[in-house]
Amino acid sequence: MEGVEGASGAAKATEVERRLGAAAARHMAAPAEASPELIEVVTAMHEALVEGVVQAVREDQGG
Repeated sequence: MEGVEGASGAAKATEVERRLGAAAARHMAAPAEASPELIEVVTAMHEALVEGVVQAVREDQGG
C-alpha cells in the first residue's frame, strides 16, 4: 500500500477517507468481499459523520 507522505493536505484527507471506508466495508461484509458499492456508501457515510463532528465542535467552540 502506498503512503500519502508526498500528497497535499486535501489529497491526504481524501485518501484516508477512502481507506477508512474500504476497511469498514470489508469488516461489515466479512467473510464475503466488500462490493465497490458498499465501499462507496460507507466512505460517504464516514465523510458525512466527520463533517458533522467538525461542525458540532466549531459550534461548541463559538465558531
